[in-house]
Amino acid sequence: MTVDCACSCGNCTDLPVTPFEALRVSYGMLLGEDDFRVLMGNPRGKQQLHSAWLHGSGVVWGYRVATEAPVGGVIERDQVGQPTGLLHETAMGLMNRAMPPSTPDDFAQMITAALKHQLSLGITSSSDCGVSPQLLEVYRAMDARGELPARVNVMPLRRVDGVPRPVPLPQLFESDMLRVSTVKFLADGGLSGATAALSVPYRHADTKGVLRFDR
Repeated sequence: MTVDCACSCGNCTDLPVTPFEALRVSYGMLLGEDDFRVLMGNPRGKQQLHSAWLHGSGVVWGYRVATEAPVGGVIERDQVGQPTGLLHETAMGLMNRAMPPSTPDDFAQMITAALKHQLSLGITSSSDCGVSPQLLEVYRAMDARGELPARVNVMPLRRVDGVPRPVPLPQLFESDMLRVSTVKFLADGGLSGATAALSVPYRHADTKGVLRFDR
């Protein structure tokens, strides 16, 4: 996946965004262009998992100027208090509520494409960590129809951004291709976007990160 530059400078177009690809490097390794694209794309992708940027009508429809950030989230504002459009952590739920929901067919296509790509790389089993109840139902339906191309360990979320209360605990399930035996909690954010909770401020940002839970 790539993303175009938002500043239209022409110097940083086609930037890689690969949160699920990483490269373990050591001293003396000879790196090629593809290796550097992975090294650039991983932190950019990780940041996009924890932050979102709205612009234009997205800011108007997503939240009002006076909207308070939910617990565990941050709405970035400028010097006069106007939203900049940058949302962190649970504040992304404000955007999610305003977006059209994905359909079961959308989810099924996403799952099939991801698992087939993994199979092309020789990966026959993987985990999907942080799954919504709607996505979990699609996984179950595809497994019942025998449509999962590879084995998946699914970890449903108990706290979904934009949903005020914890979602029900999923039932334990295991078949030849699908396992549901773990839930995922997001206690804080990520280091790439300076939202992981630290005991001291970040060197490059006036923040100690974000704790998603208030108790």
